[in-house]
Amino acid sequence: VLMSFIVAFVVLMYCSGTCLSMIFFFFQAEDGIRDAQESRGLGDVYKRQLSPEPYLDPRLPPVEYPRFMEWIAANGVTSAKVKVHNFGDGIRGVVATEPISRGEAIITVPHSMLITVALVETSAIGAVIREAASAIKRSSMGGPAMTIALYLMHQRALGAESPWHPYIDLLPKSFHTPVFWKDEELEWLQSRELIATIRKQRLSVKRDYDSVATVIDAHPELFPPKFSQLDLFRWASQIAITRYCELGTIPSTVALAPMYDLPNHSPSTKTTFRYDKNQQTLSVISGHVYAPGDQIFMSYGDKNNMALMYAYGISFIDNPAATVRIGMPVLPPGYQPVLKAIARYNHVNPLLDDSNNKLVRYKDMFTVPDATLATLRVLMLRELDLDEMGISNWNVSAIPEKERPNRIRELHRPSARLALLPSQPVSIANELMSLGFILQSLVNRISRYTSSLADDWAARNGSSWETITFKERLGIYFRIDEKQNVLHFYRLVLDRRTEFLHDRLGGWRVGVGAGSVGAARSVAADSFGGVWRTA
Repeated sequence: VLMSFIVAFVVLMYCSGTCLSMIFFFFQAEDGIRDAQESRGLGDVYKRQLSPEPYLDPRLPPVEYPRFMEWIAANGVTSAKVKVHNFGDGIRGVVATEPISRGEAIITVPHSMLITVALVETSAIGAVIREAASAIKRSSMGGPAMTIALYLMHQRALGAESPWHPYIDLLPKSFHTPVFWKDEELEWLQSRELIATIRKQRLSVKRDYDSVATVIDAHPELFPPKFSQLDLFRWASQIAITRYCELGTIPSTVALAPMYDLPNHSPSTKTTFRYDKNQQTLSVISGHVYAPGDQIFMSYGDKNNMALMYAYGISFIDNPAATVRIGMPVLPPGYQPVLKAIARYNHVNPLLDDSNNKLVRYKDMFTVPDATLATLRVLMLRELDLDEMGISNWNVSAIPEKERPNRIRELHRPSARLALLPSQPVSIANELMSLGFILQSLVNRISRYTSSLADDWAARNGSSWETITFKERLGIYFRIDEKQNVLHFYRLVLDRRTEFLHDRLGGWRVGVGAGSVGAARSVAADSFGGVWRTA
């Protein structure tokens, strides 16, 4: 493990020529591990040059969308101070044509221009929706999105006869989202985790289509063969998933809204949306002062790059919302029953899963969450820690087979011996193992990258940047941000490890019983009895 730390440190130093503007000042909070200092990656320093946000390129010929703008105006959508703009690479957005004040409604869409589930259920395909209700409810994308996707397929089949034709005609017909990438293009992400998620998504979309294909094929008058294929379903699903909004009504309602869905995402914008239940209007509300020519960005929420790439095909360097997942330790088989019992008794999740296996960045705060540390401290308990707790001879593998059932049943009875304070370090060895596991997980991630952070920055700042494909650029943005976060978390945990050793071993004095085992002794066993669970 020590060698792994050294390797990771060498990697960190190797990249230091490009990472020196990342500031590594940390402190240890009472709970969890947090870095509250300003951490400005290079992406923040050069945000205007390095952000993948679409920008106004004077080399692009102006593209007007008069039919769409006339159509929305005729149907009550107000957007007098903005226009739709072409940013190249198949990307459209919204640009101010007049000064806009903070708090002003930039775009307002009346309820009559919303594509909702209620609208679909009363449309020509309402009977199909009811016939396929069971499959729609079970769909991986969710029933509302599936319902709207089927409606888009039908409306696209109608062509110019559809009342929504100007809107559908404006919608993208291809996407930059990785679910549509070729397998060799996915390797640009250098993320085993994201690639696996994308492949699962592909299978999920295929399963969703298969679940309704029979119903669709039974209604060729609504879904002609040309407009009932899997590729069209993928298109409609992508539109529904990436563009619908939740209106915040009771019961919850989702909708597609022409013009509202055109502003691009920025993690730093304060421009948001609001649904007025009384007026029944959906509005984009300005969070800034805009001058003519400024692009209008809207926040899609505090999403990390993994979520943004997966859903929208966008990624940001120095994204203020970020997560880095760590692995799951392999437990010694003989100690699994007792470790799980200790976890249950102390209300700790005995698994590192989606609820607690992420190191989290939010704005300038980098955090190893309390729940993550608590789980690791329990999972890393070993024989000496168990002896200190008064739980001896608990290696199931060493217990005679006839005695094992009775010994395991003992774990289902509340006992003060199982009490622990996993919110605090348990022992010196346990804390070092817990922190070491996080460090090793980060080292493993670093070792899987096929390019260095320095290589990625060289590609971003190189003369060939404008000649590479948009997808490859997205991959580079994604890799740079993830690698900077991994290195930042590595340094954070490494510093915590050093501080812990200094605090506990300073002057070469080690306190007997130091840690949370002794502190937990005062907790009465019956205080847990009311909420104790055996499974």
